[in-house]
Amino acid sequence: MYIRRYLIVSYIVSIVFSISLLYYDEYISLFIWDKEEELLLLDIPRIELRRKVYNIGSKNNNVDYNVLLLDSSNIENNLYFIASHSGSSRASYFDNLVYLEIGDLIGLKNNDSIMVFVVKDMYYIDKNGYFDVSYNINGGELFLITCSLNYINRQLIVRTELIYKC
Repeated sequence: MYIRRYLIVSYIVSIVFSISLLYYDEYISLFIWDKEEELLLLDIPRIELRRKVYNIGSKNNNVDYNVLLLDSSNIENNLYFIASHSGSSRASYFDNLVYLEIGDLIGLKNNDSIMVFVVKDMYYIDKNGYFDVSYNINGGELFLITCSLNYINRQLIVRTELIYKC
């Protein structure tokens, strides 16, 4: 009788522990991350991705734990450069970025407004730590950057254009 209870309790504890490992990032966000540091919510419906984007100076704006808003972004002009890993790590949020197509919609939401971007171009660049790009001086663009899973020495760039803001 006691052995059966022990086995049942052990089984339940192991299931709870396993589930907590799967959702580790969400648990961390509940206890550690400061809500005031949240800047945007990135929403890519095509690949079912919703991630918080944090202020550039935040400890949570880190590609090893989350998506990363690059320093070259200009928030006042709605010019965003967002990077994330692809691969097998827990922080590989852009694994499915390659499945986006020209014309797909991407949303960015902050406290004041909702912005909708449309995918205009997708291309690969050499993976050398630099990203040379020409963009509209008035802003209104979003660039998503990740390592290519197909080409070891290349990065995938998804270029989008702001089409709606309210």
